[in-house]
Amino acid sequence: MSPDLYCKVYIDGNVSHASLITLISMLLDGKVERRSVSSTYFVADVFVNKHAKFIAEPNDFVEWPFYLEIEPDNAQTIDPQLYLNSLASLLSALNAKGLKVVPSCDFENELNSSIKAVTP
Repeated sequence: MSPDLYCKVYIDGNVSHASLITLISMLLDGKVERRSVSSTYFVADVFVNKHAKFIAEPNDFVEWPFYLEIEPDNAQTIDPQLYLNSLASLLSALNAKGLKVVPSCDFENELNSSIKAVTP
C-alpha cells in the first residue's frame, strides 16, 4: 500500500452538505467540527465541489457536488490496514445509503477491493 494515505472521495446523491456531514458523523460515530468529522482512524473534511455542474454526466465524478478529503488522524502510528478497512467500511455504508462514491488516491485499487470485501 502507498505510504501516502491521503484520499479524495467524490460523492453524488440526493443529500445536502449539512446532512452529508451528519450522515458521515453517524456512520463513523465521529465528532463534528465545522466541515470536519474525526473518527478513530481518520479525519474526513466534507466539501461542496465548486467545480460541480448542476447536471453532471454520471461518469464525470470530478463534477459531482461533494468531495471528502480524508487523512489518517495520526499517520505515524496508524496501521495502514486498519485505516484501509475503516475507509472501505465508510464508503460501503455511504453507498448503501444510496450515494455514489468514487475514491481517488494512490491506493484506490486496494481500497476498491476492500470495499467489495465489506459490502454485503
